Amino acid sequence: MKTLILSGLAFVALSLPAHALTALEIIQKSLEITQGDTSQGKMEMLIVKPKWQRKLVMEFWESRKGKKFFTRIIAPAKEKGTGSLKIDKSMWNYLPKIEKVMKIPPSLMLQPWLGSDFTNDDLVKEISLENDYTHQLLGEEVVEGIKTYKLELVPKPDVPVVWGKVHYFVDKERFLPVRQEYFSESGKLVKYMRFSEFKTLHNRYVPTRMEMVPVNEKNQKTVITYLEVRYNAPIDDEIFSLRNLKNSK
Repeated sequence: MKTLILSGLAFVALSLPAHALTALEIIQKSLEITQGDTSQGKMEMLIVKPKWQRKLVMEFWESRKGKKFFTRIIAPAKEKGTGSLKIDKSMWNYLPKIEKVMKIPPSLMLQPWLGSDFTNDDLVKEISLENDYTHQLLGEEVVEGIKTYKLELVPKPDVPVVWGKVHYFVDKERFLPVRQEYFSESGKLVKYMRFSEFKTLHNRYVPTRMEMVPVNEKNQKTVITYLEVRYNAPIDDEIFSLRNLKNSK
């Protein structure tokens, strides 16, 4: 009799559906894969406008759990040393030509970051996707030929976020981001970001290209391509300091 009971319990356990992931758990899995606790490396940013293009090469350091981000331009030579530092909700830029550190006030958070289609606010808020928003799983959708979870992120009432909502599409199999859409408070799509060129960097299969496209601007976009990345390596906290920001070497 005891054997029959144990067999019956085993059958019931096998018949139960697997734990369904929540929207927050999907976000966390995606961020853990693409960012880790820390990441550092080199990236290229191509800014495309209707009448001109500009390419920057930067080194970067990011601490997701510490909500810190630092980047410095290393090419071209005329812009070498220009840097940005983010600590939690605060952000500073350093301009080596005038040897001045500028703290970005709230009134300038919507200004383009380094002339790109990313705003200062995008840089500040991107690492806080899991903390500053409520999360809802809307369903599933095929995007770029990939089966994805479609998530809706709505900013929490006490968080000063410019977007009314964000739609985040995550590969169901690999939990990699595929597309991110930014909506105004009135519900209009303002811009979107495509993730592509999935490759192995530092033993992780990740998107190495992010393309930000404003929907109301023709022939305009910003493309970030990761050239080198190391994940979960210790980062000296001195990296995320105003003293280091002013060190343009």
